Amino acid sequence: MQKNGKDYFLRVYIDKEEGIDLNDCEKVSNEINEILDTADYIDKQYFLEVSSPGIERILRKEEHLEQNILKEVEIKLFRPIEKQKQFIRNTYKI
Repeated sequence: MQKNGKDYFLRVYIDKEEGIDLNDCEKVSNEINEILDTADYIDKQYFLEVSSPGIERILRKEEHLEQNILKEVEIKLFRPIEKQKQFIRNTYKI
């Protein structure tokens, strides 16, 4: 759970090979809501957000890169290259 201003957010990211659509997010959100409401795990008021990791997904392993061949990815660097630290590029196989 993350605090953003005065509000708390519980963010859940879902994924599947063929991609995520709004219906998937709605279905998972409804199921999670039911479980959380019944179990009453969280004592603070919060907003539940269910989404796909999308372009912001973290790619740490070679298999992550392979799974995202020909997809658009966001690249953030610690040190700039030609005065730029953030790029959005399509991945490709070498």
